[in-house]
Amino acid sequence: MKSVMRRARGVVGAVGVLGMLGALGGCNLAGAAYTVLHGPERTDAKYELDSTKSTVVFVDDMTNVLPSRSLRSEISTAVERDLLDRGLVADMIDHRAVMSVTNKDRYGTPMSVSDVGKAVGADIVIYVQVTGFALSADGVSASPVGAARMKVIDVKGKKRLWPVTASEGDVRVQMRQGQGTVPTTITEQNAMFQKLALEFGKGIAQAFYEHENQNKAGRGGPTVSGS
Repeated sequence: MKSVMRRARGVVGAVGVLGMLGALGGCNLAGAAYTVLHGPERTDAKYELDSTKSTVVFVDDMTNVLPSRSLRSEISTAVERDLLDRGLVADMIDHRAVMSVTNKDRYGTPMSVSDVGKAVGADIVIYVQVTGFALSADGVSASPVGAARMKVIDVKGKKRLWPVTASEGDVRVQMRQGQGTVPTTITEQNAMFQKLALEFGKGIAQAFYEHENQNKAGRGGPTVSGS
């Protein structure tokens, strides 16, 4: 069951046919997520990972917020790659091991996060509960945004290491698209969802290292809040 990685391997999954935008309107996205933030130039890490401990990313979509199951893998891969590239984790367990374990108990009693971590041989679980994922704030303009609630779990001790208060683990990533409307074709929507998944994963990883508060790349750069 344990699949240890020294480098994250990309998982390329075809995104399935997506529902219309009306299905996205029910996403749990707080109004603040749609506001471009103008904070300090740099944001400190919220929590420092122990690089000597085996770590796994567990992206959970228990309320089916994501329009495609494959996006869980794309978000997880983005987190893994960023943490590995920055040397913050030396022993990263492939997220697909988590997906294999959780898929088996999907129709039974859900396992606790620490039990999932134990099943895949991890010391630490970065748990990410997706709470919002949409291409637009108003259903018209293109402003992709993702939201999640994060926890860092010590598997052996079966306890939460971070956050101290629940709200500290909230993260929202909004991509600035400038002028334009939400794509109308499935192909274009898929492409935008995949791009959001990559930026969302990076925003999640940023909780664990100091980073610039706003992306300087220009129009397409994301704004991260809460990480």
